[in-house]
Amino acid sequence: YLVMLAMTVLVFCDAFAALIGQNFGRIKICEKTLEGTVAFVLVGCVIVEIFQHYLPEHFNSLHLIIAVVVTAITELISKNIRLDDNFSIPLSFCFTYVLLQSI
Repeated sequence: YLVMLAMTVLVFCDAFAALIGQNFGRIKICEKTLEGTVAFVLVGCVIVEIFQHYLPEHFNSLHLIIAVVVTAITELISKNIRLDDNFSIPLSFCFTYVLLQSI
C-alpha cells in the first residue's frame, strides 16, 4: 500500500506542482516556486485523505501528511542535490513514513 501511495503522490503531486509553479509561480526557491510546492502539499493531503479510506487501519494519517511535506521539500531541493525527482519523491515518501512509524 505504501509504494502504491508513494507512486500516486509522485504522479499527481509532481504534475500539479509543475503546472501551478510554471503558470502561477512568482516566488522562487531553489530554482522552483513556492506556489508549486504549496500545490504539491495540498494535492498530497487530498490524496492521503482519499487513500485513508482504503488503507488498512495501521496507517497513520498524521505520519502520511508529514511524509508528504518532507517529500515536497525533497522535491524542492532535488535539482540542487542533483537527484531526479522521479526517484527522490517515492523514496523520500516511503523512507519518511517508515521512519515515523518506527519512532
